[in-house]
Amino acid sequence: MIKISEMNLLYMYDDKNSHQRNIPLLRKSGFNILNADSADTACALLRTKEVDLALIDCHILDKKGLEPLRHLRQKDAQIPVIIAASHAGKEILFETINLGITRYLTKPIRKYELEEALKISLKRILEQSPNPQNLSNHWGYDPINKIINRPRIIPYNYRKRVSFP
Repeated sequence: MIKISEMNLLYMYDDKNSHQRNIPLLRKSGFNILNADSADTACALLRTKEVDLALIDCHILDKKGLEPLRHLRQKDAQIPVIIAASHAGKEILFETINLGITRYLTKPIRKYELEEALKISLKRILEQSPNPQNLSNHWGYDPINKIINRPRIIPYNYRKRVSFP
């Protein structure tokens, strides 16, 4: 069973004010947060830690700011990545799309946009996991939609019999 508290979220930021504003919401989400105040620190963390989700928060997104994303994609092409930036050139935006980001947010990040991006990312993580919330045979729990999934049972109707001439 997957537990959010056991998932690592890499949070790369280049602005202390943005970090102070976003960190309470990230902590509230329950993820184990790996803070990186530069692309170099983020790449070093990626070499030593397992990462389940990444948030790259840069004032100006450039080639150097994308290094952690490239490094992450070399390890795993499916890890959800959220990008937040004030400015990015068209070339950089296209590159983020080609690297398979989950969401692109413009700064300043609004709380509800970040919450929605985290929810979408978590759903993607659960979809990739084999039997993410397996309760028993053929039963599962979907924590995003808060529903229990079960197989469709079609009862056999004994009264309807086919008679042949």
